[in-house]
This record gives sequence, C-alpha cells and structure tokens, in this order.
Amino acid sequence: MAMTHNLAASSWLRAIGITLPLLASGCSLVLDASPVQCVADADCEFLGSEFACEVDVCVETDEVATPRMDVGVATGPGDSDGTGTDAPDEGEDSETGTAAGTETGSSSDTGVEGPCDPVSGYSWAESIAVVRNACDLPSAVSGTVLTEGANEVEVQSPITPLPFDICLYGEPRSTLWIGDNGYLTLGDSPPGALQSDVGVPHSLGEDGVPGLGVVAFWDALQTSASGVCVAVEGSEPDRILWVTWDSVCFEDGSGVCNPDSASDLTFSVGFEEATGGILVGYLDMNGEGAFDERAQGQTSITGITNTGARGCTADLCDMSGLCEDGSPCNYTEVAATTIRALNTIEFTAR
Repeated sequence: MAMTHNLAASSWLRAIGITLPLLASGCSLVLDASPVQCVADADCEFLGSEFACEVDVCVETDEVATPRMDVGVATGPGDSDGTGTDAPDEGEDSETGTAAGTETGSSSDTGVEGPCDPVSGYSWAESIAVVRNACDLPSAVSGTVLTEGANEVEVQSPITPLPFDICLYGEPRSTLWIGDNGYLTLGDSPPGALQSDVGVPHSLGEDGVPGLGVVAFWDALQTSASGVCVAVEGSEPDRILWVTWDSVCFEDGSGVCNPDSASDLTFSVGFEEATGGILVGYLDMNGEGAFDERAQGQTSITGITNTGARGCTADLCDMSGLCEDGSPCNYTEVAATTIRALNTIEFTAR
C-alpha cells in the first residue's frame, strides 16, 4: 500500500536535519541517520548528558530552541467541575497553575503569525505520523473536560485562548469547542451539533453538521472518567495541540464507561502549528458483539468541515474535497470503512 509523506512527520525531522526519502512503493522508509525515538529526557541519557527528548526524538540540547515543559499534566485552569467554562476570558493569558507559572496566549499575543492563507478545501491521505494521547503527555499546558460520563454535551477547551491560532479554511481561530460525540469546532460559540439539535450523526454533505471544525469520530458516545484531554507538545514554532477522547464508549444507556463496557475507544486530533496540517488518529478502537464493527467506523462520520452551503453530496465529493465538476465541496469526508485499515489520517490544505 502506498504511503503519503505527511507534513507532521517531516516537519520535526527537518528541524533536526533528518530527511525521509519515501520509497516508490510499499511502506518502508530509508533514513540517512535513524533518529532515536523517545518520550522523556530519560530515554536519551545513554547518548550523553547533552541530549534531550524533543518531539519524539533525541537531539543535542544546543539544537533545542527552548526546553520541554515536562512538569506533569495539570487539570484545566479553574476547571473544577469539568465543564471548561471557568477558563480565562478570550484574549487574556491563561496560567496553568504550575510551579513554573507557564503562561500561554494566542499567536497574536506572541507576535508569531501562523500559516493561514486562504484555501478552497482540504485533501486527506494516510499518514505515518505518531499520534499522541493528550492525557499521557507531560505538558505544562494542558487540561481535561467532559469527565464522569458526559453525554450530549459541548464545552469550551480548558486551554483558552489557544497557545497558537489554528487556521482552518483560511480563518485563524483561538477558541475551540469539544463535543463528547467525537467532534470539535473552532469559533466563539458552541457548534450546536447535539442530537437534539441536528439528529443522529450523518454525512458532512448534508445540512445540520458540526460547523468549522474536525469530525474525528462522530457517533453516539459518552465519556469515561478520563474525559477529553487537551495538551500542547513541542516548542514554538513546531508545537502540536492534541485533543484526545480517552476511553470513551458507545452510549448504551448505562451512563458511564468503565472496564466492563462493551466498547473502549481512544482517538486524537492534532493541530500542527508550523504546517497547518491536521491529524486524526485512532489509538484503541475496541468493541464487543454488536459494537465490534461500530468501533471500526461502521456508523461514525469522519472528516473536516467548513460552514456554509455544501457544493455536492458525499458520493460526488472526492478525497481532495472537490465535487465532480471541480468546485469545492466545503467539507472533506473520509469513508467510514477506511478507519479499519488506517490508523492515522492527515488533512492538508490545497
């Protein structure tokens, strides 16, 4: 199976002087110098004291622009009830409450402009990027919402404003909303895509779908005690904002996900600061009995969506987000059966 050379993997490898020439066929990669994979600085100690872990690989510390923020995952700022509504007002710096007193702000606060050229749509392709679980990242900029069996709820990200603007369809956004049913949107107000608002999940080519945002695994879900985690990985200007639905399950009337549930789903969305690429990855998608095929995407919707009218229906919209006549679909939908074969998908502006 051919493998697309994605922006996520190449951006951080280029930063440390490693290129990834992709073979013409098959899924193998040839490296001039194989990087040492890592999760924490301790994984690099055998290379010498001058090495540290930076975005999944060991690099010499003099090549690292700023140190990693390995100070432990924190709950959302002021988020005692798990709703994310106690976060600072948009436009203010949000303090993480850690000993280091790390502060974040939108890209306009730092003077760094993100990639936000006008685009007509997004294409999707298989990716070799390593998708992370935000709940496991040792980041000083992190938070959790939608814990304890949240169902039919949309809340604001615990990190508000975002540490860098996310550009989607040419619009820079610093506020993110998360739905327990596996989608997120960017904007100043909730997406209003609950079943009570738009009915059951349906094709992005139809009306009544989540607005400007990413639909990772839109289905009737409920969260576990882990909830949905948000964390920032890496250093400016090569950061990735990860959003992870951790150990969620299909709604079955029990009101809670636990080890006895017949389904256990963990998936993430990653926004790349440097490239504007968007990753969707499936870490654990397990289901028993009637939930087996559903866990592989049989009834879910996956894709990226803009606001406004649709150019054509999903059967006439290709994987580049174009209708048969070449006009923009105003969304890009991934075939549900694809999730069974692909672990990671990347959306790229065209």
